[in-house]
Amino acid sequence: MHIWSKANENSDLGWFVYVAVNEYMPDIVKIGFTGNVYRRMIELSCEFPARFEVLEKYEFGTKQGARTMEKFLFKELKEHRININREFFFKKCLPQLREVISKIN
Repeated sequence: MHIWSKANENSDLGWFVYVAVNEYMPDIVKIGFTGNVYRRMIELSCEFPARFEVLEKYEFGTKQGARTMEKFLFKELKEHRININREFFFKKCLPQLREVISKIN
């Protein structure tokens, strides 16, 4: 897993779809999009006793591109989604997520 440090902040600016993990939820991943991965992990970590860490991230050129991909992934992975109103999925969705991303890239 990736350990965050201040040095990561600038390398994670752009528009990304990310997959984050938290040790308190070992079978669950959070999928989302952000313009600053470093800051987003800090924001998410404020809500949980353990830090969120990036498992994977995929860069898209624009905010709209990242948002569109996030929505597409949510649709493609709907059977793995824990709650329709949340961005959490069962971790077993990762092979399918990677397949979808590889077809688009």
